[in-house]
Amino acid sequence: MDREHKMKHLNDFLLLESINLSVKAKEGNTALKEVMKLLQYDPRVSHWENFCQSILERPLFSLRANDQAAIMIAHGRTSSVRDLVMAAGRNTQGITFHESEQPVLLLFIVGIPHELSTEYLRIMGSIARACGNPETLEKLLSTENSHDFMTTLSSECEG
Repeated sequence: MDREHKMKHLNDFLLLESINLSVKAKEGNTALKEVMKLLQYDPRVSHWENFCQSILERPLFSLRANDQAAIMIAHGRTSSVRDLVMAAGRNTQGITFHESEQPVLLLFIVGIPHELSTEYLRIMGSIARACGNPETLEKLLSTENSHDFMTTLSSECEG
């Protein structure tokens, strides 16, 4: 099987039910836990507590989206997931993280099995590029439902 057929697409691991466009938390750790909880009953997560620990113990990746906003990606490489899993959260008022000077408007949680590190790097880079595009960021911040959010992010990450 060639590499093209093995590559995963965003909608293979970011499911509509794992997107929360109305994150209530305004503080970093509380927001992380609120978005992580979207994956609690995902069958690809084999050990919930270990998954959470792997996310919370790693440094966060903050991307300055513009002068007023940032994107945060929390990730963990762990044997507690059977496949790459992802959740996304949005708080248009902003979430405060000490790792970011700007308020975080989009938060992504990514769980990666150890053997998928190359795939993980490709996806992380795609998300960073998509969110760094001002037009895409504006669409992600204004879309009204999970389906449109997914469509916007997918088209940028796959394109």
